Amino acid sequence: LGWAVDAQSALDPLKDMPMSASMRQVLVFERDQIMSAALERAQGPVVVGVVGAAHIPGIEEALRRGVADEEDLDRFRTIPAWTPRPWHGMATLAAGGLALGSYRSREFRRALGVSVVGLSAGSVWLLSEIRDKLRFFEESQRGIASTLQPSSMANES
Repeated sequence: LGWAVDAQSALDPLKDMPMSASMRQVLVFERDQIMSAALERAQGPVVVGVVGAAHIPGIEEALRRGVADEEDLDRFRTIPAWTPRPWHGMATLAAGGLALGSYRSREFRRALGVSVVGLSAGSVWLLSEIRDKLRFFEESQRGIASTLQPSSMANES
């Protein structure tokens, strides 16, 4: 098991991923705090936590220095209320204009249809590229994990 944890610790898929600070805060830091608090509160002679590789360093650090207090954990668990922004109104007006234009004008409906077909084709291409990148990532993960497994572990079983 030790080699598996070491292999996963070496592979941090979110470390190099371009992410905004607020996205990293929610996806990594706040989840690390919540999971480390749950692990610390768990009772029993042995506690096992199954977490993603990106969370291992953060959870280890939180357990070392002490988990967040209940007030912070409640703040992490609370979804902020939605507040309308000025651009929401502009987006609604634009969508209304598209709907009215497509209702009133045949040329506009044709142009809109061509745009939708173009966007659909672009989406299909983008999804196929993402699928290929994920396949490459999974294969490289398997290769790295297999090279990190010590040969002595294979002899013990």
